[in-house]
Amino acid sequence: MCTTFTMTIQGSPVDGTSFFDVIDPADETVVATAPNATPGQLDAAVSAARAAAPGWAALPLPERAGHLRAIADTVDEHLGELHQLITAEQGKSPDLAADEVRDLSHWLRETATLDLPETVNENSEERRSITRRVPLGVIAAITPWNYPLGQLSFKLDPALLAGNTVS
Repeated sequence: MCTTFTMTIQGSPVDGTSFFDVIDPADETVVATAPNATPGQLDAAVSAARAAAPGWAALPLPERAGHLRAIADTVDEHLGELHQLITAEQGKSPDLAADEVRDLSHWLRETATLDLPETVNENSEERRSITRRVPLGVIAAITPWNYPLGQLSFKLDPALLAGNTVS
């Protein structure tokens, strides 16, 4: 069975103007087709992330953490489907693929427990110095083919918790 995937830009599915085959390395069958993003579609995705950034950054840290936990819940609900996709795409054993999906959920939840405290470096009559972690804006997350969800988690989770959007 071959599935055709779309991109998601501004919360909506978007077809590519061209596609590439996703090959199962175990038997070299085509298991899916994935869209190639055009430069214009990439620009649209970054623009959408940039437009969403102020609203996301304005959410209180506990609310952003709640969203990470909600993503983890969704990953857990679709564990079987996701690990089958990883197995077909990567050629990983079902056990290793399921571990990778469970790790994604685990790190989403662990990241949601983190705090972003302010550090008072100096507080005197002459000066006050505080270190704050503030959102940077849009983060580009490029992940390798061989551990896609694991590497995604190490980039996506902290970026979202810190108030950044990810494209």
